[in-house]
Amino acid sequence: MTRAVVLLVVWIGLWGELSAANLISGVVVVGAVLWWFPPDRQMRHRVHPLALASFAVRLLWALIVSSVRVAAAVVLPTPARTRTEIVEVPLSTESELVAAVMANAITLTPGTMTIDVRPSPMRLDVHVFGFGDRATFLAEMAVLERQVLAAFEPLPDVPIDEVPS
Repeated sequence: MTRAVVLLVVWIGLWGELSAANLISGVVVVGAVLWWFPPDRQMRHRVHPLALASFAVRLLWALIVSSVRVAAAVVLPTPARTRTEIVEVPLSTESELVAAVMANAITLTPGTMTIDVRPSPMRLDVHVFGFGDRATFLAEMAVLERQVLAAFEPLPDVPIDEVPS
């Protein structure tokens, strides 16, 4: 019930006014969302502020370094600087939140783009511009995953009716 109320409040907030039409359409949309995506289980996470700050600093540094690499490839192109590859990055977690944060961090970084996120086992397909060595790239992705996991620690799955509101 809490999830439905939150979704309805978000719906009305996105429309910017409380009206009968927005309320009725919100009830319909929330009902459809809950029907299509039933909340049977929920993975919870504990956020660690210091680890999140460390992750943010690492991401900022990666943005700077990769921007310089992409700029160098544009100004002085060489076969090594413009080599592209699609790399499958296996993840050690089944957390959809961790996978989403990683996918967005990768896509935000110039020269890389997450193409697909696949579950069971969780893995990302990443397009890399200026691709060098597969082992080095996978090691960088493992470091990124460890930092995201440190910032957003997955807690054990619990049935949705046992999750505190």
